[in-house]
Amino acid sequence: MKHKFRTTIILGVVLSVSITNGEDSKVELAKFNGTWELVSAVSDGKEMPAETVKNIRIVIKDGKHSVYLGQTVLAKEIPFTIDSTRVPKTTIDTLPDGKKIKGIYKLEGETLTSCMAAADQDFPTEFLSKPGSACSLRVFKRCAEEKQSLEGVWVPADAELAGVKLPVESLKNWKLTLKTEQYQFENGKEADQGTWSVDTSKTPLAMDITGTEGPNKGKTILAICELSKDGLKICYDLGGKSRPTEFMTKPGTPLFLVNYQRK
Repeated sequence: MKHKFRTTIILGVVLSVSITNGEDSKVELAKFNGTWELVSAVSDGKEMPAETVKNIRIVIKDGKHSVYLGQTVLAKEIPFTIDSTRVPKTTIDTLPDGKKIKGIYKLEGETLTSCMAAADQDFPTEFLSKPGSACSLRVFKRCAEEKQSLEGVWVPADAELAGVKLPVESLKNWKLTLKTEQYQFENGKEADQGTWSVDTSKTPLAMDITGTEGPNKGKTILAICELSKDGLKICYDLGGKSRPTEFMTKPGTPLFLVNYQRK
């Protein structure tokens, strides 16, 4: 069942880039770049559960596309071609096993709709997924600029350093302020200031923090972060040598994990 579910997702959303249909398609492909959130999905006439839908997103950058379910990679860098001169516009995905997935799509502002046939079947003729059709209909919305969403004042709900939970009492004077390319971290005693940047094409988001004033002056700290309705989660490598790969810390490492809430 798990394998079938992943296959269904991949058939419905794989979108990576190979330019074969002339200048019109080349211009169209540039519009795909970015991060897209799944807002609805129907496969063979059956709706995907809302809880699953809200955790799926696709990232397209520099001719490559990946599909994520939360932090799990469902498909990575799957190539496809489009023909934007046809009506409706068409796409052909090539899966790692060589199978072809034909589909139709429409790109309307910040909304991307695709209807994909089963492997090695002909193009769908309409944007519908009927029972027995084996077609998958997906609607995506372009994500709002995530970097801008990170900006604001954040206070920690909990924190963990090298596998050890920090006492909640010790966090009460902590405050992280993120502005356009500038940050300030206060702990009640001293302030750490500098610049920050985030790569929103990565999952999790990749954050670079460079101190210009305070205890981290001249240092660059690599981190990952995740923004959700519950707050902002950041995992830092305080050693500055490598970027964390998951939101957890381990004894004997310089990993620092903080769960922030917006103030």
